[in-house]
Amino acid sequence: GLEAGKAVALRCVAAVPANSPGVGGSSDGGIEHHSKDVVVARRFAFVAGQRARLTNGTDGFDALEQALSIAGVGLSDVLSCLFFVTDQAQVFDLFDGFFDVFNAKHPPPPTRGELEAETECEDCAVMMRCIAAMPAAVELTTAELPGQEMLV
Repeated sequence: GLEAGKAVALRCVAAVPANSPGVGGSSDGGIEHHSKDVVVARRFAFVAGQRARLTNGTDGFDALEQALSIAGVGLSDVLSCLFFVTDQAQVFDLFDGFFDVFNAKHPPPPTRGELEAETECEDCAVMMRCIAAMPAAVELTTAELPGQEMLV
């Protein structure tokens, strides 16, 4: 564990070599960069951290919905979210916003995790990273995906 009073700031990044199959918007099930916030890889849309200044996260959920629309999906397609809250005492505010957005308006709700952490946004209450499922345009078989036994 960390010593008392110590903090860790995490920043997650990924790099894809320029010569990787599918880079550059190909339609072969590879990687497509739709914007600086959304990357589609195979059948999933990965959304970069969306900032929320409100403790219930509603402004972040609005930004998430806009980012997802670039990839042609919506909040009902979200499978999983990871939330970084700056004050764990306010996590129940986030639960209220999450319930309203995902349970009430865009079911079924995705899986979620909440962690207390500082982010690069000093006045943000919540940072969220989410993954959505892309609609299945073509049924893929394992023969088309070398090294993959099952596509979930």
